[in-house]
Amino acid sequence: MRVTDSHVHLWTDEPTRYPDANPRPAYMFRRRYEPADFFAQAGPSGVDRAVLVQSDNYGPDHRYLTDVIASDPRKFAGIARLDPFPPTPPGAEGVTSLIAVSRLKALAERGFRGFRVLALGQEANDRSFDAPWFAAIARAIAESPGLALCPLIDPAALPALDRLCGEFPAATVVIDHLARIGIGNAFREEDVARLVALARRPRVFVKVSAFYGLGTGKPPHAELAPLIRRLYDAFGPNRLMWGSDCPYQTQHEDYADAIALITQGLPFLSTDDREQILHRTADEVFFGRA
Repeated sequence: MRVTDSHVHLWTDEPTRYPDANPRPAYMFRRRYEPADFFAQAGPSGVDRAVLVQSDNYGPDHRYLTDVIASDPRKFAGIARLDPFPPTPPGAEGVTSLIAVSRLKALAERGFRGFRVLALGQEANDRSFDAPWFAAIARAIAESPGLALCPLIDPAALPALDRLCGEFPAATVVIDHLARIGIGNAFREEDVARLVALARRPRVFVKVSAFYGLGTGKPPHAELAPLIRRLYDAFGPNRLMWGSDCPYQTQHEDYADAIALITQGLPFLSTDDREQILHRTADEVFFGRA
């Protein structure tokens, strides 16, 4: 069974060609993690495509991922970061919106299909996406088939995202890492219900990913099965996609452990369901083809 990993981080250690914009956080535990390193770990599990997510160390400088994507666009697609933006003076919100949309269009021309935004911790609330620039990029994505908004958010921001999806129903939205439900092994029904409610928005997808950071964080990750079953019943397999969050999970488990829950651990999935979640959904959203 072939696999597309919908969530992979890559970086290199060529500071002259690809300088870091930010200090490397401790979780970037390797000096470099390049395509050959990824496929050495992921290839034995059937992975032949990857959706690459901009690493924090590069900030808004997307040159490294741009070059990786250009090396084989059949194999790689990208998720970029548009923010952060400097504080917007009152009355100048339109300028920031124009900058945001301009960045989006320029990155889309370079092979990026997703655009990541964050609403985490104390910043995750019902007003998380009120900034005018955010509405501007949501509108641009709604008007651009083949592009997706990719929020990494905590459950408290799900109502705000729901409102945004209602305002821009044509915008494709891909929620990272099960909306981080299960961090600290906490599966609150209120949080699950908020995520399930987004299933009524037909262009919302969910990444069933980063298992090492949820629940107990240990394979076989069986405690995530009830949550995934709820999402399967609500969204169907055609709006779920698997991702590893490689290489971060390899500090805690083997690559095969990150995928085994989908391939072996969910008896309610048919073979066709597994193929849908493991490659077809991500291929259709990020590569435009199965």
